[in-house]
Amino acid sequence: MAEFPKTKHRPWIPKKDRSQGHLAKSRSSEDMVLFYHSKRWKSLRNYYFSMNPLCEECDRSGYITSGQEVDHIKPMRLGGASLSINNLQTLCKSCHARKSGRESRIRTTKYNNIV
Repeated sequence: MAEFPKTKHRPWIPKKDRSQGHLAKSRSSEDMVLFYHSKRWKSLRNYYFSMNPLCEECDRSGYITSGQEVDHIKPMRLGGASLSINNLQTLCKSCHARKSGRESRIRTTKYNNIV
């Protein structure tokens, strides 16, 4: 009986780091995808969402809105803890988009000032 050949080594394709440990400070988009698909993140997200189902930003403004996103208060790219329950908040889609837009503008402004 013939055996199938092992997969070919393709040097132009970078090897994937499968570790789910602490991610490095400079996070590539691949690192972020691996993190957000990890079992640890999904479990923590589901737990936090079950405990806080309403948008926390709307709640601070006096509105009651169901939350759809679990967001990192301090972004991981800026050194925020990735799996700390103290760094999470539930947001509705519009509040999450508004917060992400602010963070993006801040990141772009800092980058443009450096270059």
